Amino acid sequence: SYAVASFGLATLLATQLFDDRTDRGVALLAAAIVWALAFVGLKGRRLPDLGLVVGASALALAAVGTVDLLSDSALTIAWAGQAVLLAALAMRFGDARLQTMGIGYAVLATAHALGVEGRPDLIFDESADHLASVLPLAASAVALVAVGVFVPGEYRARTETGLLAFVGNRFHRDEVGLG
Repeated sequence: SYAVASFGLATLLATQLFDDRTDRGVALLAAAIVWALAFVGLKGRRLPDLGLVVGASALALAAVGTVDLLSDSALTIAWAGQAVLLAALAMRFGDARLQTMGIGYAVLATAHALGVEGRPDLIFDESADHLASVLPLAASAVALVAVGVFVPGEYRARTETGLLAFVGNRFHRDEVGLG
């Protein structure tokens, strides 16, 4: 979907254009405001599915911008926050697409935390800043728990196509005992 791709593009461009965390955070918060206005417009035009994705992206951009202003572990914490948000939305709306994206963000947060910010050599280094290593690991752990706990009780039929149609149909078959 173009909405999710443009969220990634906004994050990537802010990272590339602004070296200073404060400038990057402010740019992402400005992008979040634009996305929030787009969300309001989509709600007014009665496009709930696209509005849901754009609204979730606005919240994610706001989360990334806020974390960028406050922490060095912005990317991992933002991905973990997005995973929790998407898992909660998936549970609320019974949407397999949101659940799949939440799982993806949780995996990204965990891989980034283990590979970059919370590597074992940093955690067991006596002179290292352990809070900087543990915070991203804790955020990714919360994200993994959230996508495991916030599972929809039932999935609502959607108009998925491609891979997401398989995922949506697979969840529906499991629910009725056919899978």
